[in-house]
Amino acid sequence: MDLIEHLTEPFLFQSALLQETAPALAAPCAAAAEILAQSLLQSGRILVWAGGPERALAELFLHRLWHGLDRERPPVAALRLEGEGEAALRPFTALAQPGDALVLLFARPSPTATALRSAAHENGIALVALGTDVDGTWFDGLAGGDVPVELPELPPSRHGELMLFTLDLLVEALDAVLLGDFA
Repeated sequence: MDLIEHLTEPFLFQSALLQETAPALAAPCAAAAEILAQSLLQSGRILVWAGGPERALAELFLHRLWHGLDRERPPVAALRLEGEGEAALRPFTALAQPGDALVLLFARPSPTATALRSAAHENGIALVALGTDVDGTWFDGLAGGDVPVELPELPPSRHGELMLFTLDLLVEALDAVLLGDFA
């Protein structure tokens, strides 16, 4: 196999992956956009926490929430929670208010994601969880109003690509809900 063939394979894989996952991810992304929009329209904020390499994707997600994707709009009230364990949980419990929404990003659920999920439930905070749940039990702990956006198990680089694409779609859907049209 030459280099061009080798580089062509990831493009074909990504194309097939997007076609395969679109039916499963479109509805949760729409539901997540509705929850985030409802929070913002009630003067709430979007709090974002990410574990591991997803921290970089959280930064991109926040940038796109603040600056938009493909159209002009005012920035939305969003901030990132940093750290693991108590370093993330303490600011969340100090900052979270009724009407806020929490977005969790992870490749695999961590104790911090689980603690934040519990804290969100205790404080009545809407929750959107975007990640992979290999053993299928973490998403079972979500409450009725929470939105699971469950990604398939993938190699780390492909997981990041799909998560970034999904986050971009979430921003696009949020813009459509807030602005009332599809650009």
